[in-house]
Amino acid sequence: MANLTVSADIDAFMAAANDAAARTELGLGTIATQAAAAVALTGGTIENTTIGAVTETTGRFTTATLTGLTTSHVPYSVSGLLTGTADFRFTSGATSSLVVGSSAIAPGNFVVDGAAATSRSMLFKTAGVDRWLMRADNATESGSDSGTQFKLSAFTDAGVLIDSPLEIVRSANGAFTIRRPITMVNAIRYAIIAQSSLSATINMGLSDIARFAHGSAQTVTTISIAGTGQRVTFIFTNGNTTIQNNATIKLAGGADFVGSADDVLSLVYESTSAVWREVSRSLN
Repeated sequence: MANLTVSADIDAFMAAANDAAARTELGLGTIATQAAAAVALTGGTIENTTIGAVTETTGRFTTATLTGLTTSHVPYSVSGLLTGTADFRFTSGATSSLVVGSSAIAPGNFVVDGAAATSRSMLFKTAGVDRWLMRADNATESGSDSGTQFKLSAFTDAGVLIDSPLEIVRSANGAFTIRRPITMVNAIRYAIIAQSSLSATINMGLSDIARFAHGSAQTVTTISIAGTGQRVTFIFTNGNTTIQNNATIKLAGGADFVGSADDVLSLVYESTSAVWREVSRSLN
């Protein structure tokens, strides 16, 4: 009221035809009629003001610009879910990144969830055109760990599907399919394990060759860690090691193999019957 000219302004206020005219005489806008719990802002600028610090609620923005960051990261923290049907994009800056987790806390997960029989994917593009698609596919999950296979697919310069050079069946011992030539550079073809401790089970792991040097008599009854087509070669350094012919190790003539110095025995694994079968032997 300090700016009122007492005679003229009060006369104008008193003569106002309605509430809106009276507010105009007092210099008040439409916000003067709104309750504190139901204020609608339809224009103007909010400067240097904290929003939602005490009570969180819904907010919708067409554009949100963050400035003055101290970590060069978007400080996004949420206790619920980020939802919506539109894309969530980082489009400015050559090194924009989406980071999950922190070195100061337990690691988080990047989760791609979806309904049954739907593909869940990560798509890589060049200038907006598809290049690589990594996904869990839409194969039906019908029990016994079937369905939802892993696939990696390649696309042409025009974004047209070429093929899926890598596919993995999810179930235990499922097929691992590679549809393109494999080039191995400086690769170790054979891994050798030295078997000198007494044990009836030989754990081959990813090894191709086992060299037996038992200090006393030992009969091998089980060869563990096997995949279809896996081949192993046993080299004997003395006569202390015997490979037993049994339900899971099928040897020539149905008889045990009693090794001697410099003997060699080769086996191949057949997963259908869960059996190691003799391929060849060299008696020296």
